[in-house]
Amino acid sequence: MYFLWKKTPHGSLRVSQEGLVNFLRRGLPARSQVRGVALAEGDEALVTLVLSAEKGAHEEGAADWAEQLASFLLPMGLRLQAVWVEGDVPDPCATGAGSPLFRSPWFWMGGAAAVALLVNAGTKVFFWTLFWGTAGWFAARFAPLLFRCKNSGVLDDAALRR
Repeated sequence: MYFLWKKTPHGSLRVSQEGLVNFLRRGLPARSQVRGVALAEGDEALVTLVLSAEKGAHEEGAADWAEQLASFLLPMGLRLQAVWVEGDVPDPCATGAGSPLFRSPWFWMGGAAAVALLVNAGTKVFFWTLFWGTAGWFAARFAPLLFRCKNSGVLDDAALRR
């Protein structure tokens, strides 16, 4: 992902999120991790960095690290704001339902289609649609077993004639 840093009359400048995170990780104190980064556009763009560390680990030189990093970023026109979070930060994308089935858009599409069919067409049409859909699934699943080739591919036809 690229952050828009600055618009100029000659075009726009963009900063790679991955490149910025890799640069920031180089001098990161031990037992600390970069959890997120945001960049505000402007002449002196503000880089907001969310870091997590084990309990007490960020105190082992975090202020020195932040000052050193801020001095590197300032000539580039970037200001640093470091936010420290103690312990593990839960992934905001993983806070949904526990099962991957419930996170699948195919599941929700099928559920919504089934409800719409049931409401609009009635139970009889819903039953037969479900029946023939299931029959089609089984046919697709087991058709290769019914139409298996006579030879397994080890010997070709010419070898069988000899």
